[in-house]
Amino acid sequence: MWLFGRQFCKVWISFDVMFCTASIVTLCFISLDRYCSVVTPYHYSKRMSRRRCIIMTITIWVYSSLISFLPVMQGWNEIPGIDFDTGKECVFVTNWTFAIVASALAFYIPFMIMCSMYFFIYRASRLKATRIVSQTLDLHYHPDSKRRNNLHLENKATRTMSIIISVFVMCWLPYFVLNVWIATKGIDSASAVLINSFKILTWLGYCNSTINPMLYAFLNRDFQRALKKLLVCRRWRSQVDIGDDMVSIVTFSKTAPDADYSINLPVPSGALKSKQMMKCNATVHF
Repeated sequence: MWLFGRQFCKVWISFDVMFCTASIVTLCFISLDRYCSVVTPYHYSKRMSRRRCIIMTITIWVYSSLISFLPVMQGWNEIPGIDFDTGKECVFVTNWTFAIVASALAFYIPFMIMCSMYFFIYRASRLKATRIVSQTLDLHYHPDSKRRNNLHLENKATRTMSIIISVFVMCWLPYFVLNVWIATKGIDSASAVLINSFKILTWLGYCNSTINPMLYAFLNRDFQRALKKLLVCRRWRSQVDIGDDMVSIVTFSKTAPDADYSINLPVPSGALKSKQMMKCNATVHF
């Protein structure tokens, strides 16, 4: 039973929609971040500066607020001629137009971006792995072991992306499909079973926000370090990990036509009298 009036019900619904949208859009921005770290690893640390991360975070919340507070507080989601008594229950009812537009902006478009980014990451990692044997500069390791290591990284990236996409789809896709279906058929024609199923699927979507921190922390070392820094309140040196979690494989070619990159590789102390650094041509194949 709702005891706080009609206006506060709108505020409650707006916050609900905003937090759910922010959760989904955040996953979309994470996929963009992973794409940049794999495709352009040398420029990643410069592009993903602290200022740019703050701008991305603000963008997520502004975008989510516009999708939620603006239409709900203006009543754009309401069905003409139908007035639900918010004195008994705070119900979020949407018309067909609002359900289509809001679902597209809050879920379907970010979902397509996520799938595209992870597909490009997977394709880039596969191309790098297939060319690593012939393009690799000999740095005193066996080619067979390098090939096995690349296959391991490729399988790890595939497994990571499959888990992330699968969990996201299982938690949110049923809700948004049923949301559009109910809005199309009309809330009056929906059966009690359909309404109860919708409530269950709503909580399933909420669970995705609970699963994501554990899932990303388990699969990605960057998130592990960030959580340790957040929870333990200790200062950790900032590092850009482009090798393990999303498979950024950089190959070194002796006759690379691409632009030169200065790669600093430590030389054993016994090899040279003075400390020197190696410079080679780096080619990133996609």
